[in-house]
Amino acid sequence: MSIDSRLAPLLTRKSVPSRLLAPPAPTEEELHALVEAAARVPDHGRLNPWRIVAIHGEARAALGEALLALRRDRGETLDEADIEKELGRFT
Repeated sequence: MSIDSRLAPLLTRKSVPSRLLAPPAPTEEELHALVEAAARVPDHGRLNPWRIVAIHGEARAALGEALLALRRDRGETLDEADIEKELGRFT
């Protein structure tokens, strides 16, 4: 395997902002494979994830509402754009 073929996935990777993500999402089987691979990534701090949480369905909107409430409880001043961003962050 040449170095070019090993680097190709990294060099052609494109990040998509979360607000632009849409179905179809990975299946449960694909998610398990992705998490297993991610847990194997070299970590020079020797930190290992001890818990991974998957949030599905209506729980995504509830998480946005909870984080918005937390920001308000902290006394943050939020404009309408901040509020909409927080409410839609996980949906």
